[in-house]
Amino acid sequence: MFIEDKSVTKKKNILLQVGMPLFKNLEDFIYYKKIFPENLISDILSEYKDLSFDRDSHHNKISRYLGALDITSLSLINSKNSYVRQKIYVQINEQIQVLIKEYSELIYPYNLPIIEATPCSLRQMKEGDYYKEHDDDGVGINTGSHKITVSICLNDNYEGGEFTFFQESLSFRLKKGDVLMFPSSFQYPHGVKKITKGTRYQLVLWLR
Repeated sequence: MFIEDKSVTKKKNILLQVGMPLFKNLEDFIYYKKIFPENLISDILSEYKDLSFDRDSHHNKISRYLGALDITSLSLINSKNSYVRQKIYVQINEQIQVLIKEYSELIYPYNLPIIEATPCSLRQMKEGDYYKEHDDDGVGINTGSHKITVSICLNDNYEGGEFTFFQESLSFRLKKGDVLMFPSSFQYPHGVKKITKGTRYQLVLWLR
């Protein structure tokens, strides 16, 4: 007769009480789904993709010429086309709430302790650009504060640029409207392979 170790049973109960999932693989916490509306994607690209991107930013140690544009900053929203940009801002926030709910319900068996989302960055990767695998635990001003990374694919008319995890043992060829969500911790090294043709656009933000 099998007798379960009482210490193991006690540990399981403690984990359940604090809301920790049991016996999951790392891949189980990677959320991948086509959910972002195409009309919103079109509005974002029409409004922002021709603006001047901040190329070769502070990420240059792990990437080549990653272009970034904070499209939810007040300075951009309140400049020209403020009505259009405010509408985009509201719609992005609505979609973020949907993503938080989906991720919380499908990945975690408990409420995700999210207080806020960071500003949303539009990323541009041109031919030859890449992003070496890294983790997001120390990204930004509030080092170590990020809980969940959110990456939203805005186009797929480019070549290369696969999204990879775990030394490229897991990869995704994202399509327009696809969303990837995963923990920002050191356990989730991820990157983007070199763009071989065209330009890749994505939205990136973090939940914390």
